[in-house]
Amino acid sequence: RRAWPRGRTLLLVPRLVLRETSAGLKEIGAVPFVALFGLLTGGAAELFGFGPDIRDLRYMYVPMTVYMLFAIAGPRLGRLHRLDALPIPRRTVLAGLVLPTLAVFLAAVAAGASGSTLASRSREFVDLGARDGAPEVLVPMDAYAIAWDGTPPEVVAAWGERHRPRALRPVAGMAVALYSPFDAPEGSSPEFVAWQVSRAVAVVYRADIPAAEIARRYLEIRPDGTVGVRGHGLTLRADHPRLRARRHRAAVLALLLLVTVPPWLLLHAALLRTYRAGIGNWARHAVVWGSLAVLLAMFVSQGLAMVGRVARPWLARALFELSARAVAGQPFGTAAAWAVAIAATLAAYHVGRRQIEKMEIPLQPSVYSLLDRMGRSG
Repeated sequence: RRAWPRGRTLLLVPRLVLRETSAGLKEIGAVPFVALFGLLTGGAAELFGFGPDIRDLRYMYVPMTVYMLFAIAGPRLGRLHRLDALPIPRRTVLAGLVLPTLAVFLAAVAAGASGSTLASRSREFVDLGARDGAPEVLVPMDAYAIAWDGTPPEVVAAWGERHRPRALRPVAGMAVALYSPFDAPEGSSPEFVAWQVSRAVAVVYRADIPAAEIARRYLEIRPDGTVGVRGHGLTLRADHPRLRARRHRAAVLALLLLVTVPPWLLLHAALLRTYRAGIGNWARHAVVWGSLAVLLAMFVSQGLAMVGRVARPWLARALFELSARAVAGQPFGTAAAWAVAIAATLAAYHVGRRQIEKMEIPLQPSVYSLLDRMGRSG
């Protein structure tokens, strides 16, 4: 093999690698989906004011995100034989295969996270709604608590009024239940509702708004005797501009990236592992189509569970946000979560690097999908 002239390698080699590891028009078609899932992972749904059902997709679509990052891997391997005879390190080839997709995804995640932070400046994180004919103090999921035996403890006010919060079971028949410590179930007095809102403000905003002020400014007794809110909801942040919500966004994002990027890189490494002597084309198809089959099975089972009310749509959100709260509650917990996510990503990338070093690049690329067939027929 001839050595490249030193002065020409600075830009020539990266350009050549990017060209030969690109899937061309097929990749251009995949980039918007990678960006879309990156925005969703970053929390962009909050920027557009979507309700909790749409925001739940951020967590429910983690498997779909992993697969979308991986889906373009097969078409990208189609022209590697053009690089095989050149004095280009395999680690450079791996960078061309992986880093462009990773850059698009992380840029979209950052944009989504920025949009989510911007939207949170005007969002009311403590509000008052209604459910089952009773007032409902609305708080973020990370303010909920877990009743391991399925029975939430009673909440007792200073004057002796007591109520047991409603239990929310993420999975039907499961003993464990979630509950809001700030719930005001049916039969709650106006004073109890105001007190619960005041307690929620203290936890979510780390601020003190007396219950008497909340009752006077925001609550009313309706003709049917139930407690309601004046207007269209609480306006706590509009009336108190200094309120800042205590959220765990950084920890949530670290956990999401931990279960998204390293699995994608490991799946990519598994595909590279099948390019060895003695391993037939069936193994490559098994990785590509097997991952798709697993994804479809997960979504079908998830959909059936929700339609049958076996599982709640907010289950994944509860897992991530309550885990993030537990992580952030530890000293340096958020920093540690990010360190683990970065370390896992680097370790998974290193696995791919070891696999590509031993990879035997075939002269005829495997045909994995319709995209590849389009490329051959074109």
